[in-house]
Amino acid sequence: MYSYIFKKTVNLFFTLFVVVTLTFFILESIPGTPLSYLGHSVGSQMKTNFLIKHGLHLPLMERYLLFLKNIFIHWDLGNSMIYPGRVVIDEIRSYGGTSFLLGIKGMFLGLILGLTGALATVETQSKTLKYLMEVISLILISIPNFITASLVYYIFAIKFPETNLIGLGRGGFSLAVACIALSITGIYMKYIRETILEELKKDYVIQARLKGYRGIRLLLTHVLRNALAPVMSLLLPQIAGLFMGFYIIEGIFSIPGFGNIYIDSVNNKDYNMILGATIVFTLIYVVTVYLTDILYAILDPRIRRRLRNES
Repeated sequence: MYSYIFKKTVNLFFTLFVVVTLTFFILESIPGTPLSYLGHSVGSQMKTNFLIKHGLHLPLMERYLLFLKNIFIHWDLGNSMIYPGRVVIDEIRSYGGTSFLLGIKGMFLGLILGLTGALATVETQSKTLKYLMEVISLILISIPNFITASLVYYIFAIKFPETNLIGLGRGGFSLAVACIALSITGIYMKYIRETILEELKKDYVIQARLKGYRGIRLLLTHVLRNALAPVMSLLLPQIAGLFMGFYIIEGIFSIPGFGNIYIDSVNNKDYNMILGATIVFTLIYVVTVYLTDILYAILDPRIRRRLRNES
């Protein structure tokens, strides 16, 4: 187990290093610089001062090494090139907090709805209800989240403008949460249902039935715990997507989030903000995948046995 954790930790840092390096050189290869944002009316002296201030006058490899030093030694993401005085990490913390809260609420609601739908589909004796739940799951999986959000926005903001859904008002935020939940409910419903049906074929379920466990009691006391373990591999990596995956929904409901600041930085060629946002996003993603692998190894006895045999 310890060697497994060590390998995963090495992979984590290697992945972060590769993504940071690729992002740096991709930005350098794109035509244009943050100077284009300043316009043609800015004097040559001001442009020179801008280049020196942000180290853009240095050779490429020297800038790269300085960048790595600031990131991995000083943990300094720098300041925005376009908006003086704005610290990159503070901007990410401010906007990212909104996205994270929005995503967490949406994911939690989607998980509850998906779990409820999966249990109802497995437990019901009605073929009509079972078919209806499967159709609903398929529809929710098939419709992109931006279409759902656009439809909800049209109904409540255009047809019923008195609901006042623009921005961070309670109504707009709640509907954005509902759109996120609907976009992932179908996935959870289908995945949990499949894992429950797979668990119902196993020997321990037969033994539980011989002891008198039936129906929803059997599912809740014996099956669900084992069925939810594989769901961790689906749930945790989505945490990283909370910052970027729902930026379209944020835009539709005018909610200032992480996705909006990232797109704004790309449009303005704000290198420091782009690099900082990419690093934070990558770090969150690789850490959640790392934790998923570790937790899955702990929760799944088959993986634990395989790791013991390999060691």
